[in-house]
Amino acid sequence: MSRAPRSSKAQPPLVVSHFQEALVLNQFLVGLFGIDPLHPHTDSGRQVRPLEMLAKTLRSVEPGIAPNGKHRFLEALISHLPTSAVLTPAELTRYDANLVAHTQAINGKRKQKGEIVWKYFQWLTLLFVEIYLDRYFSDRQGLCAALNDFVERFNRFHEKLKRSTGISLYAADDLNKLCLQNATGSGKTLLMHVNLRQFAHYARCTGQADAYSRVIVLSPNERLSEQHERELRDNGFYPEPLRQESDLASRGQSALDIPLLTEITKLADEQKVKQMAVDSFGDANLLLVDEGHRGMSGSDWKAKRDKLAARGFTFEYSATFKQAVKAANDKVLAESYAKAVLFDYSYRYFYADGYGKDYRIFNLPKDELAHKDTYLTAALLAFYQQLRMFAEAGKRYAGYNLEKPLWVFVGASVTGRKVDEDSVSPSDVAQILDFLARFLAPREECTRLIGLVLSGNGQQTGLMDAQGRDVFVNSFPYLRDLKLDGAAIYADICQRLFHAPGGGHLVVERVKGDSGELLLKVGEAEQAFGVINVGDAAALAKHGQEELEHKHSLAGVRPSEFGEAVFGDVHKPDSPIHLLVGSKKFIEGWDCWRVSSLGLMRMGQSEGAQIIQLFGRGVRLKGKDLSLMRTSRYQPVNPPRDIHFLETLNVFGVQADFMAT
Repeated sequence: MSRAPRSSKAQPPLVVSHFQEALVLNQFLVGLFGIDPLHPHTDSGRQVRPLEMLAKTLRSVEPGIAPNGKHRFLEALISHLPTSAVLTPAELTRYDANLVAHTQAINGKRKQKGEIVWKYFQWLTLLFVEIYLDRYFSDRQGLCAALNDFVERFNRFHEKLKRSTGISLYAADDLNKLCLQNATGSGKTLLMHVNLRQFAHYARCTGQADAYSRVIVLSPNERLSEQHERELRDNGFYPEPLRQESDLASRGQSALDIPLLTEITKLADEQKVKQMAVDSFGDANLLLVDEGHRGMSGSDWKAKRDKLAARGFTFEYSATFKQAVKAANDKVLAESYAKAVLFDYSYRYFYADGYGKDYRIFNLPKDELAHKDTYLTAALLAFYQQLRMFAEAGKRYAGYNLEKPLWVFVGASVTGRKVDEDSVSPSDVAQILDFLARFLAPREECTRLIGLVLSGNGQQTGLMDAQGRDVFVNSFPYLRDLKLDGAAIYADICQRLFHAPGGGHLVVERVKGDSGELLLKVGEAEQAFGVINVGDAAALAKHGQEELEHKHSLAGVRPSEFGEAVFGDVHKPDSPIHLLVGSKKFIEGWDCWRVSSLGLMRMGQSEGAQIIQLFGRGVRLKGKDLSLMRTSRYQPVNPPRDIHFLETLNVFGVQADFMAT
């Protein structure tokens, strides 16, 4: 008897399975330039996304404003504009004139910082916002109808391929949110400031400014709000904290002139001692949401954001909408973001254009944990090589805007995780401390491991790739050229990295107050070499004491009599801190260019968005002439010797399963 054919399993809609292919708003905008987003496009024989046809005309253009008062990108764009374009040269010229005015207004206030000169992708992002806001304020119904014409065509296209998109027609209420998915380090904060000016311009030009109650800049934490306050002031704005009684109209101030800062954690359904009732601010606000991916997996944060701008407007900024949508596993949420992402310049495009550092990624899987000490010694040596190269380079790298290297180690847990009712396994942060303590004393074993790693013999280290080669081949040429033995290198590590010429035991000091910091020192050294920045420093101090003191390698966890919080100064070039340890607390909104080596303990698939955020902190690069580009792309001919080692982020994962994907 023949079997009945198996029913094929229903495929998930495009918004779930291939989110970046479902960005209908972005594709609609691209189509206005006469580039059909539903047709294949090739460049130099390879298939490229439709936006690349715009990008390639701008990438080689010199940035900046020409003597004629227009961005040089404008002339290149117009000269390559297809005859099928909906946008006219006159419209594009008008949009660029607005961008020039906004840019010059901000530059006129930037007394402490250099003038803004937009990279091509930043200018293109702002141009997309101009196009959208013009249509939104002047003809909302026409915009909705045009978008729906495209959605219908988009759906028919994919139906022919037997794919469900998960994209329904727009309603007028869907139009008041824009999301910018731009890579970490690509200037999202500056874009936000111009977006505020763009929105205010169109609201006033169309007589609609009075429809908005206030501007709220929403951040996930106080540190990021403080950073926004500084940067808004630098760019000529006058930010204030959001308060329950914030009423700008009664003070004779325009609602769109004063950005009000707060954190999502300070908003609640009802008024509380340290929280404000979200309903008290109405629903007609202009909302600027930093780290917009936060709160997607739960309904509470997003619901509050939606309340604040139900009749207002929202800009959301994140490098990781795609990863957050995937983690949320919510078709309705995925559709709402696919219909709101206006511009997509996520990390893959940022890196392909030559921006940011290069990177090398390693991961030690669970079945190779027997080699963990050797592996972590290699991670330490990789950072030490960068630190020593930077210190010994002299003027070789002058003008390339390199920062003093910093090693960052992040774990998934701080105070241990429950194994059963009676026991808790060591936290990831405690395991990092355990390795450092054993590296510092006794020194004989670590001296041996240093020599073993530098020998390049993968069979002896046990760390080999699929082809049987040492995984760290060609990783330590600078150290090998020094021709020093393991003991000499160990001694220099103690002095250069740990501020302890004679070595000693690891000491953990808890900083007084609520900074959430623990200082790392060696022996009686006055200078801390590292800082732990976590949410609950007291709990970690207790946990570390319990877990590690029996090993006799930790001198003790003690309160710091004179120590002050140092995390706020880690970004400074003269900071003595070489190691920063934490548990994901400082991933978002941390403004630092120093990260050169990154360690990840047990970071799995569910932390994908957070890992990319942290990875983005590490690949940030100012570059020569503040180009943001690595030297191999900006100056490929005769670059300074070995500069690529300092423009490479080393990522060492331990059971960091996400890094293997």
